[in-house]
Amino acid sequence: MHFLRTKTEEITGLQDFIGSVSGNPLTQGIVVDLNPLWFYAYRVSQAGLEPKKFVGEPVLLYHTAAIELIQGSDSFIEFDWNDPSVDTYCQNTFGRNFGANNRYLVKVVAFPVISLNHLEARRTLVQSARHAGCIFRRPLRDS
Repeated sequence: MHFLRTKTEEITGLQDFIGSVSGNPLTQGIVVDLNPLWFYAYRVSQAGLEPKKFVGEPVLLYHTAAIELIQGSDSFIEFDWNDPSVDTYCQNTFGRNFGANNRYLVKVVAFPVISLNHLEARRTLVQSARHAGCIFRRPLRDS
């Protein structure tokens, strides 16, 4: 998803968020990704179906396989596309309204808390992510 690099300037508040968490000692990185809920609904619509009939269904994986068979994969994504059902589903799933940013997920990759000294840094990081409407992610680990 390297094509999302060109979209980072369009994500409202992203630069401020990066500034607020980059100084945190636990921050390892920030990842911009497609919101899988938005992308699924987009693909449903591109297959000629109505997203509101599919988004939020408990058999999401079954529908995803069906959409893959019907539509295949696209190399072009129309980022201006939206549907009200996506806003509702994101609100219900994540407990926040992403607004115009609902097509993206911004993930913070953080170092694990291994001492009591890190607890306050983690609280600050989680609060920043919550305020910015971002998703907090576990760190990548060496095995």
